[in-house]
Amino acid sequence: MVMTVIACAPTGPQRHEDGGGPIAWTGAPSSFTVGIDLSAYPQGTDFSFGAMVLCRSEEGVATIMAVRPTEEIGQGARYLGALVRDVDDPEDMPVISSAGFPPEGTNHIAWQPAEDSDVEVACGSGRGVELLIGFQNVGGLGGGWTGVDLHYRVDAEEYIFEIENLMVLCPEHQGCSSYIEDLSG
Repeated sequence: MVMTVIACAPTGPQRHEDGGGPIAWTGAPSSFTVGIDLSAYPQGTDFSFGAMVLCRSEEGVATIMAVRPTEEIGQGARYLGALVRDVDDPEDMPVISSAGFPPEGTNHIAWQPAEDSDVEVACGSGRGVELLIGFQNVGGLGGGWTGVDLHYRVDAEEYIFEIENLMVLCPEHQGCSSYIEDLSG
């Protein structure tokens, strides 16, 4: 009796950073830190974090499946969801951070849920798809995400784009400089 055993490694989404997969950033920098000092806002205020304009570095269409934290930090930032919008004009500045989710003063923009949205725009075209993350201030305690894991698919292949973007609500009693330094140290 002859028995053949074939071992296959489990397959899963392919993880990549900027420039390593079908979706990329439209411009530099490909990682950054943004903090909002909660001492200036009442508890329960919603906030938006953006400046993540995505494009396709390869042919085809990428469909966003989920937006998750690389790592959650603190207990004072409740995730509200992720939105996208088309950026058709190179002069159209993305949201970096703002009160409100979606941001105040953007009622004229057609924001839509990120999940099931497509990224079709080729890199280098001056256009893209802006990704926006929403948090709510819970108790003034501070918190947020160390980055974004953007789960998407192209045809039958699944990917996770690891976006290095520290987004934090800084505790009322500490301030952003000290809070971010503590996170980095």
